Amino acid sequence: MQLVQIAQQPATLEGKSLVLPAVSVGNVGQLALDLLINTAAAPCTGRLQTTCLLPCIGRGAYDHQPAESLATPLELYIPKVGSVAYLQQRSPAALGQQAVFAKQLAEQLQKLRPEEVVVLASLDAAGRFDHQLSQPPVSFRSSSPELSQRCQALDIPELQAAPASEPAYEDRLLPPWPLMQVCSEKEIPVTTLFTFCSEGDNAPHGVLLANAVHKLLARSGGDQSAEQPSTESCVPHWQPPHAWQQLYGPVQPAF
Repeated sequence: MQLVQIAQQPATLEGKSLVLPAVSVGNVGQLALDLLINTAAAPCTGRLQTTCLLPCIGRGAYDHQPAESLATPLELYIPKVGSVAYLQQRSPAALGQQAVFAKQLAEQLQKLRPEEVVVLASLDAAGRFDHQLSQPPVSFRSSSPELSQRCQALDIPELQAAPASEPAYEDRLLPPWPLMQVCSEKEIPVTTLFTFCSEGDNAPHGVLLANAVHKLLARSGGDQSAEQPSTESCVPHWQPPHAWQQLYGPVQPAF
């Protein structure tokens, strides 16, 4: 994996929190990143190139980007103020490349040296176990004692373990588990926020995760995605990007 810088920014994320999505059920993490990046008007400062992701390209997805800009599979966005950076992933790993991609990304994180990593992920609502049905809509897993304490202070519970008769979450091969495993091995502090959902219009779930990560990072004074400073009990007025207007195709005429 290679970072190609497209703006004059330091090639390090020291002192910053890095937020990135896991490409999982309903693309909820990616939707939350869209809200965070567009609301913060964060400029794209670099593109990460890897053969592990399926190729994709499109026009710039955010309101503050020039009309001629392009969107690629993996892009780094660093706001001009604040201590949070964003890594947006737009395409999944190719078949059989998930573990390789997780390893490459963890190695890149070691080079960028963020203070902490927060992953936004979703789990299949149909796969919930009985004891998870009454769980709050957002939960977490973390290798960082500090972020674990922050989550608990916000009444975000830890994701409950699967029953003994089922494979443990940590042993599963789909995102975000491979990245969490590699980051743990490399002693990179990583916290994942989860929500359960199904395929379909998951914009509300994206808002839910955006709210959660904003409150989590606001406790450390890091999240500047709001137009005005927010208390930890407040959330910003999110600004969906123009790309959301065609998220599920053109509006159908009424009959």
